[in-house]
Amino acid sequence: MAIRKGFTLLELLVFVSLVGLILIGITQVLGATLAGSGKSQSMQQVKQNGQFAMSTLTRLLRQANEVTVCGAGQLDFSVLENGSTATYRFETNSLRIRKTYNSIQSWVTDDNVEVTGFSCSLTSSGNGQPGIINLSFNVSKPGLSVESIIANINFKDSVSLRNY
Repeated sequence: MAIRKGFTLLELLVFVSLVGLILIGITQVLGATLAGSGKSQSMQQVKQNGQFAMSTLTRLLRQANEVTVCGAGQLDFSVLENGSTATYRFETNSLRIRKTYNSIQSWVTDDNVEVTGFSCSLTSSGNGQPGIINLSFNVSKPGLSVESIIANINFKDSVSLRNY
């Protein structure tokens, strides 16, 4: 009997097929994990932007003396600060919320997210009750060509005006 050294062609084909199947499985799991991580990061970014914008708006609005414009896409009001009147404007511009404070402009949201549907409505004060402003806007994170939107959160709040 002759002693054989090495593997047959059939044994090599079976080995390569099994390794290929294992690698395909690992690739699928890794891809799903990365996709979930990306979606989680996008949701976190959308949430942070929306919460920051809403907290900035509500903090300033509580001190408003006069609300001049309150509608779709724009909110104008004035606040008494250190003995003088400061004017604020919040509006959507280029799918972001922009704040104008005494003619100085700054962005409230990142350029990585999109803000749509910014609107407010004013319920006037009366019978000893303060005025109330209802705010709402939608913050989303655009995705790749497969998914048009990765993350999307609608923010709503009602602000009671203390000095109105």
